[in-house]
Amino acid sequence: VVVVVTTFFRRSKKKHTNLEIKMGETDPSAGMVVPFIFFLLCIAIMPFVAGTFWGKHYHHVSFFLSFIVFLYYVSAFHGDGAARMFLSFLDYISFMALVGSLFVIAGGIHIDINGHGTPLVNTAILFVGALLANVIGTTGASMLLIRPFVRINKKRVQGYHVMFFIFIVSNVGGVLTPLGDPPLFLGYLKGVPFFWLLAQPRIIGAWLFCVGLLLIMFFLLDRYFYNKGVSHSGPISISADDAHDEDDEEEGEGEKKKKKVEGDGESSNGKSLTVQIDDEDEEETDEKLLVPGQQLASPTRPIHVLGLRNFGFLFAIILLVLVQKASFISNLETTQAAESGLAFAISVLMFGVGFLAYKFGDATALAANSFNFGPIKEVGFLFFGIFQTMVPALDILQYHAKDLDITSPRAFYWASGALSSVLDNAPTYLNFMAAAFGLQGRNLDSSDDMEYLLKQPDFTKYVIAVSLGSVFFGANTYIGNGPNMMVKSLAEEGGAPCPTFFEYIYKYSMPILMPLFLIVSFMCVQS
Repeated sequence: VVVVVTTFFRRSKKKHTNLEIKMGETDPSAGMVVPFIFFLLCIAIMPFVAGTFWGKHYHHVSFFLSFIVFLYYVSAFHGDGAARMFLSFLDYISFMALVGSLFVIAGGIHIDINGHGTPLVNTAILFVGALLANVIGTTGASMLLIRPFVRINKKRVQGYHVMFFIFIVSNVGGVLTPLGDPPLFLGYLKGVPFFWLLAQPRIIGAWLFCVGLLLIMFFLLDRYFYNKGVSHSGPISISADDAHDEDDEEEGEGEKKKKKVEGDGESSNGKSLTVQIDDEDEEETDEKLLVPGQQLASPTRPIHVLGLRNFGFLFAIILLVLVQKASFISNLETTQAAESGLAFAISVLMFGVGFLAYKFGDATALAANSFNFGPIKEVGFLFFGIFQTMVPALDILQYHAKDLDITSPRAFYWASGALSSVLDNAPTYLNFMAAAFGLQGRNLDSSDDMEYLLKQPDFTKYVIAVSLGSVFFGANTYIGNGPNMMVKSLAEEGGAPCPTFFEYIYKYSMPILMPLFLIVSFMCVQS
């Protein structure tokens, strides 16, 4: 590795001897894309060929490859290179602030639905999730609904339940607003107006077409297996009656009931989480010991929600997103440094809201959800590596898009979609937005360039193409979008059988999604 990196340093120094490099306009060696590609291959393959090693050291691999790219930029471009890497790090902080805070807030809201999951009920949940994805984000909607979705299906949950949930709620459903999906949020930070996507008929048409057909396909498939009586072997959750019987046997009336919820002996904050329920709280808990999987809803209360206070924290996150690009704030931004400083300040506030949501959240809701930081921790480490190692690829795309023969909106749709399938769609979106700006001789990091180009009808075709490609194709694999991996993790915790990485592709995404995306390319993306 040292020999290869040293060679790149020597070549790049010769190449850039007389080149004036400005912050955000570096032109790195094509060889520096290797760490990026290597890391993506590790994410896709290592869990299956060396799962134990990868589980212990994936964060070390992420840091090491990121350091190689950082060292290259600093050595080749000095202060400008360090500034370029720092800008990418700020984008990562903004991304994790939104995704992380929504994950924590949703983890403190427990939704229990009475009855079992019929095809109609399941389809309704997915449709509600597609709508919610545009309000609280695909991450928030996924974390909020995956647990009750698995719980009401109990023993009959199958892999297709999880797959269609990822397709609709975690990806396709969130294409209408910047809150919907991480790549669109990054576009919002770069200057795309909040309601710009909702004002595009082609975006609305693509959403209605894909969400509608996916819901119809799911309903027909779920009804087939429901009528056939196919069920998953083994229980997924403790039934309300069983849990109630255990309570009566173990503890007498009038005594306080306690349940210690532990993950490997500890809760996510390092302390055991004890939920104490008094007999006086009958209305809130129906005198039931709150255990993961226990049903709280009843015929008289078909939907039971714990942790309502967290909706206030959710509203605070939405306000922070809206305030970040409000006109009275934007008028104060005169330099790129000021914009970056504001983005960092908003990120800190988002982290703060997430901390408060966890610190003062409903302990019973956290216990019922078996909340832990495992999924978001994994996403955080992996995305750190992705955001840092993708910098050379982003710069090459921005300044050499014409050389790569990616010039038409439809080519941008398929190219951004193809990469979104095998790497996270947030950096992919930035890559191809940068390339689209490069075709016009403009800079993605310039708010003036963004404002000007969005007024040009010929250029808006590219923004629509990249938005649809990045969001929709993120559903093609587990690593295509951040929520995908978290949904898989939580579904497996609930007992749902999830397909492997390659089963996901050849059993579900290729035969189901690709025909839809092909139609969208002709119907909603202009050539």
